[in-house]
Amino acid sequence: MVGIHSCLEALAVRPDLVREIYFADLNESRMEPFASALAKVRVKPQAKSQGAFREFSEFGHQGVAVGTDYWPEWDNNNSENSLLLFLDGLEDPHNLGAVIRTAWLMGVDCVGVTEKNSVKMNATVCKVASGGCEHVPVQEFNFVSDLKDFKDQGYWIYGFSDKATKGLYETQFPPKSVLVFGSEEKGLRSSVMNMCDEVLSIPQAAAGASYNVSVSVAIGLAEVRRQAHQIQTK
Repeated sequence: MVGIHSCLEALAVRPDLVREIYFADLNESRMEPFASALAKVRVKPQAKSQGAFREFSEFGHQGVAVGTDYWPEWDNNNSENSLLLFLDGLEDPHNLGAVIRTAWLMGVDCVGVTEKNSVKMNATVCKVASGGCEHVPVQEFNFVSDLKDFKDQGYWIYGFSDKATKGLYETQFPPKSVLVFGSEEKGLRSSVMNMCDEVLSIPQAAAGASYNVSVSVAIGLAEVRRQAHQIQTK
């Protein structure tokens, strides 16, 4: 992962699992924000060229990168209270990173992505997530079959579409909910929409425009948490 915030979070949360740390240069001003975090890890920082950093991420890196062998995993213990977020074919790494950051702060248990036609976890996603990738499991699912399984476990499935007639704020969300959002261009696939118990729209002033998917996710999650009156700190 690259970027100051994502790398600091990786060093703070799981210092024992960090296997490499790179800086664009090893001068004191570059490394100063990392001083206390570096004292807890077993590996020594190394210098890398700007060209090497561009290979890590072409969308910006802030001169720091951390390699780790850990990604969070979700333990589906069939809790009575659970909030899941499914993303049907998201393709932009910036959108996925923004969604993961919001999911972290909103206490989402797991972010589900499609097995095909989705952006994969990479350094850019982690940079935009600004630490969220260290906390939120991101797992691949077969949306149609796995959403059916979640229904059998007592989850209520909510799809989001600007074509829906029922609004977000007309809905009361149960303790076990899955929110499903579509891709940037095509929205929800019909096969996925058919698996939803309800399809909701988010109010907007301009009928011909649409929210960015990361903004839609933030609005939807915020309403679920507002109704529950709490976000559990993890």
